Amino acid sequence: MSKLDARHIISMYTNDDTKLIEYMINTKEFDHS
Repeated sequence: MSKLDARHIISMYTNDDTKLIEYMINTKEFDHS
């Protein structure tokens, strides 16, 4: 799953940017390593 796909799926469930950021941090899927 691409990062954009994941973000789109999350967006379908919530428009809360805070929750989106928390998801990104918690999953580490979006780390810029």
